[in-house]
Amino acid sequence: MRGPQCVPGSFFGAGLDASVFSPMDQVNRMCDFPNVENNDFELEALSASCEEWSRRIAFLDELFRQGHTDESLILCCCYIEAIGTWFYEPGFDGEETFAKALLRYAENEVFSRINPGRLLDALRQRDGQARWGIVLGKLAPAFARFQDRFYPSNEISEACRSALSKEEFAVLDNSLWMGTLADLAHGITKCEEVHNGCITVRGCGETVVDFQLFYPALSRIFEKARRLIMSGKLRVY
Repeated sequence: MRGPQCVPGSFFGAGLDASVFSPMDQVNRMCDFPNVENNDFELEALSASCEEWSRRIAFLDELFRQGHTDESLILCCCYIEAIGTWFYEPGFDGEETFAKALLRYAENEVFSRINPGRLLDALRQRDGQARWGIVLGKLAPAFARFQDRFYPSNEISEACRSALSKEEFAVLDNSLWMGTLADLAHGITKCEEVHNGCITVRGCGETVVDFQLFYPALSRIFEKARRLIMSGKLRVY
């Protein structure tokens, strides 16, 4: 596995080589970001940008407290997706950067929980490749004992390891994020039920998909990015 590579990105966004990410096995392991040089002018500009983002994020909590629940939730998720791009190289789509930012930096285990049925559905979308047909053929019976709910990621990972060869699991491992609550959340926050405060998640305790779930995650993701940026370990443009 290659180490992280700093590569050009969009404004205020640096990337990491996609090969360093295996969301389920590495979700709690932080990358060793390489040190990069920032001159005084760059650091001053970066510090100002970070302060502006900090004000934006703080305003979301004020917006929520004023009763603007829809607006605060939508902006919160938009900010997670935007800040998520700072960690990844160009080519990752919004859904993937959103999910992986939550998985790696939100420090909330609930986002890493996996719904086996959702994972199978997501893999079927990739069934144009022969290897996915083989993997799906083995996973479907292995997942038959699971209900339509979210399970701890290690439980689903172990079921996959038992059903697949080492090589097949290696292929699957980088796609397990597609069955997580983090990935589901990217689409579910657009649902009318969320804005009516009606979405709870089976298998995640009393977890409700709302602003109060995402706002602490956004704050942690941003603070991690800011520390890396200001310490010269994450190149920004």
